[in-house]
Amino acid sequence: MDVPARRLRAALGALLLAAVLAACGGGAGGTGTGTGPVEGGSGLAPQPLPQREKVVVATSARLETFLAMMFAQRHGEFEKENLEVDIQIVPPNDSTILLTQGQLDVVATGTSAVNFNAMAAGAPLRGVFPGSVPLTESKEGLWVRKEVLGPDGVFQPADLKGRKIATLGGNVGVNQAYMWKVLKEQDPGFQLSDLKFERIAAADMSTAVTGGAVDGGVMISPSWEPLVDDGCCVNVGYSPPYGSSFYAFGPTLLDQRPAVGQAFVRALARTQQTYLQGNFHTDPQRAAEIAEVLQSTVERVQREPAPTFSTDWPMPTEMAGISQDYLFQVGGILSYEKPLTNDQIYDMRFVDNLRAG
Repeated sequence: MDVPARRLRAALGALLLAAVLAACGGGAGGTGTGTGPVEGGSGLAPQPLPQREKVVVATSARLETFLAMMFAQRHGEFEKENLEVDIQIVPPNDSTILLTQGQLDVVATGTSAVNFNAMAAGAPLRGVFPGSVPLTESKEGLWVRKEVLGPDGVFQPADLKGRKIATLGGNVGVNQAYMWKVLKEQDPGFQLSDLKFERIAAADMSTAVTGGAVDGGVMISPSWEPLVDDGCCVNVGYSPPYGSSFYAFGPTLLDQRPAVGQAFVRALARTQQTYLQGNFHTDPQRAAEIAEVLQSTVERVQREPAPTFSTDWPMPTEMAGISQDYLFQVGGILSYEKPLTNDQIYDMRFVDNLRAG
């Protein structure tokens, strides 16, 4: 299995340094513990800040689970809060480090080993607002080449033994964690060592699967789309029914400018309620906008039902638990011994203010 131990240890070392600097007053400063009230108003109605405030956000890619952020910028919802939002594409390990150091304000991220290790080390980092929740009929999940299936064409967990499965993060990721959970439930004799994950970049995933370099892939949108066109493969499921993504604040918005953080969250929630309810993929105007911001096509957007952007704003607690359980079993990745609690991962003050309106 592909355990990027060296890279994770290097990232952890940098995160620990950032946490120590913050705790001692160096770097960005602040506690990032998510305690005390947040002043910044309640509810979803715009409450413009008294002066223009800039918020720098990092994301690893333009993913639909973070569509609220891209639509809030496109439709002027951040402007209504007197926010100038700069969205940057930054590798996930780098963005977590920069966030804890205060060089970024927000990271669009999720339940990952790097985030867990940073939080366990006391870094000023908390999830404050959820991304989308996938639909059960989504085409995301495990796709395998048809020759992997048995003679009856029905997939069984044993079909994966000895097969190479492409993923974005090797054996580290929420999709891999959920897949392992379900495989074990379906076949108690299945072993973690039976899974052979191969790390492949997002841009190369579909080519690796359609070209036969690997036997399958754990695909997220829109990487599964070329597999439909090619006809090489079948989707056998294993896509988590739970959300795993969230927007994380660092010390600048948790402690130093919480009213700005509240304005950012308020714009996200208002955008979800206004533009991203129901199967918005069927709306030609919305589909065209999504295709533009995700650099896809309208046809591809409309192939799959829209994800759910809940107006209850539930944090992805289920996947946080499943992911930690899986990573403990993989071994050598998490730097701590007991699972983190929800309070160590999430700061609910900003969502609670939305509900209070």
